[in-house]
Amino acid sequence: SGFLLFGMSLIYGATGTTNFENLAKVISFLDFTSILESELSFRVSLGSLFILVSLLFKLTAAPFHMWAPDVYEGSPTPISMIFASVPKLGLFYILIKIFYVLLYDLVLFWQSEIIICALFSVLFGTFSALRQSRIKRFLALSSITHIGFLLIAFATGSLEGISSLFFYMMVYILMSVNAWSIVLFLQYKNKKLRYITDLQNLSKTNPVLAFTFSMNLFSMAGVPPLAGFFAKMYVFFTGLEASLNFIVIIGIILSVVSAFYYLRFIK
Repeated sequence: SGFLLFGMSLIYGATGTTNFENLAKVISFLDFTSILESELSFRVSLGSLFILVSLLFKLTAAPFHMWAPDVYEGSPTPISMIFASVPKLGLFYILIKIFYVLLYDLVLFWQSEIIICALFSVLFGTFSALRQSRIKRFLALSSITHIGFLLIAFATGSLEGISSLFFYMMVYILMSVNAWSIVLFLQYKNKKLRYITDLQNLSKTNPVLAFTFSMNLFSMAGVPPLAGFFAKMYVFFTGLEASLNFIVIIGIILSVVSAFYYLRFIK
């Protein structure tokens, strides 16, 4: 909250307005080619950086993700389910409103920050989930990985990127709500359900639920022909069109690695 308010105050101090339409007009006249030489451009750039950091913190994007696994683990499961899905849609809408509409002239400045956070999110989420045995912490770390893929789409700075972002977001919300609902139902039946090994024999006691959970996990891993595969494919194609080849290649490699820990659930 402090970062968000400080960023807003910097932009207001530089421009004298908080109206989006007026801000866009003022910012369009500023020169961002040499930020350090212009005091107004520097204030707007620094303010946008603070706002970006605060929103990435709320999105649980690495390296601002440290709070997420503990909060997801400590909260009641219905609250964790809401944390994992609904707010992210609103936050990405705010990010698009601010950085695609208001601060698009600064695209070269904020694009590099987004790419770094996307890379860290995919890397940290993937390799931390590999050694995770608690169900809720695992789902929290998995959500950090998915945020990384969403940030790849956001970093393209194109309309195709926004389209792929919202398609991925819709698929992700459905997958996330489904996974958390199954966990919530199983915890209602068995209060001691905490670890992945506690899912043992689910295929015998409730084969329909086991099959549904398995299909959901395959989709999260990006296995064709499920929706998760097409969502990732769309994001990777838009990344390639925006010449983000390096991060797309890393994303594809880490998608293969992440398939291992989703298969652990099914196993």
